[in-house]
Amino acid sequence: MKKTCVFHWLLAAGFTALMTVATGVASGHQMGGFGGGGGGGGGFGQQGGLFGGGGGGGFGGGRGGPGGAAGGRLLRQNVNRVRFTLFDRYTNSAFDAKPFSITGANSPKIGTYAETVGGSVGGPLRIPHVYNGSDKTYFFVNYQHQTAKNGINTFSTVPTLAQRSGCFTGTTIFEPFSTTPFPSNTDPVNCPGGQQIPASMFANNPAVQGLLGFIPTPNLPSVTGQNYLLQATTPLNTDLLSTHVLHTINSKFNVNGGYNFNSQRSNTLSNFVGIGGPQSTRNQSVSLGLSHNWSPRVVENLALNWSRSRTQLLSDNSFGTDIAANLGITGVSVSPVDFGIPLISFTNFSGINDPIPGESIRSVVVY
Repeated sequence: MKKTCVFHWLLAAGFTALMTVATGVASGHQMGGFGGGGGGGGGFGQQGGLFGGGGGGGFGGGRGGPGGAAGGRLLRQNVNRVRFTLFDRYTNSAFDAKPFSITGANSPKIGTYAETVGGSVGGPLRIPHVYNGSDKTYFFVNYQHQTAKNGINTFSTVPTLAQRSGCFTGTTIFEPFSTTPFPSNTDPVNCPGGQQIPASMFANNPAVQGLLGFIPTPNLPSVTGQNYLLQATTPLNTDLLSTHVLHTINSKFNVNGGYNFNSQRSNTLSNFVGIGGPQSTRNQSVSLGLSHNWSPRVVENLALNWSRSRTQLLSDNSFGTDIAANLGITGVSVSPVDFGIPLISFTNFSGINDPIPGESIRSVVVY
């Protein structure tokens, strides 16, 4: 069960229409104003009323005058105007229910949140003293920004304290590059009945000990299954922008254009703390269109669309520390962008590696 706390604010410029109406009717009897002696049947008059109702004057006024035509013009002015909205949406895990545990071992709730703010504006394009696009040119702009922290619950299997010292029991460990198992019970004091990997291959091996430094010790009671739980949060930031312009050339031709932008930045996290990297995506598109009305039933549309997308993923160690070289691991990439923990997989344990860096760019033109 999840509860969400949401706050919304809507501010529309069109809400001032009623104030405009009141200002117009208060200016005189031409639209059946507020003043005057008692009119014949108040309300919105049919002949002198503002919106075409029945009877004499406007809001209880005298003779209405030609209010119907003036009211129509006023309403068209109110409709054909710039409008905007603003909003803010916020959610927080403080309103969420506690996580359900299948095994009965309770785990703490991760603190997460998300907030999205934005707004939109649209209407006729008018630039004072430069251009008046009323009734022929319209624009629309939408923007929103999101900031969030997403929760992570990842289970893994990591070596126990005995296994980190090279002692393995209840399983068979083979010598490198062979099918010969290590001898059993070679260290009855420290590893009774188990296989002890020689110190030259394990305890004194800088690569083994260096990689063990990136693998945490168990924090769950399981011995044979998943014995490590990672609970963390990763940041996320998103920006969305959409613009559109419509223009009527004449009764036959209409043109339109648009631009869309989407950018997302986040951090990835592997099975263990401290192993991850930044990831970003950016998408852009531009559209142009032309409509030709040949007849009331025949319409021709021409469109040109361009889009470009880019995705980039890096490791926290990219262009930084060459971990593989420092540990004496060879046979891996030596490019600075690939610096970090190499990809290592195990049979009975969770693997370990830094994110594999990469970048992809794609552009498409459609017409």
